[in-house]
Amino acid sequence: MKNNNNDHSFADEFPPVEWKCDTCGKIKEYTDGEIEKTECPKPETKPENWDYHLPCPFCKKGSMLPPTMSFTEGLQSILDCDI
Repeated sequence: MKNNNNDHSFADEFPPVEWKCDTCGKIKEYTDGEIEKTECPKPETKPENWDYHLPCPFCKKGSMLPPTMSFTEGLQSILDCDI
């Protein structure tokens, strides 16, 4: 019997990315799927003003910040890409 792997998503193809807490500074890797499951509205915001964030799993106070890439790093990653 042939195994159909139809449950594979496009997001599964990307490696985990490091996010850093804006309060305690600890780092955690998240996959796209984990980000979607963990993301929630920031506390003390009204539904019409919801700003979504990833709460820090370590200190429970901060927000996890996505990685940043400088212009030089972005350009280098494009140049290094295999086409």
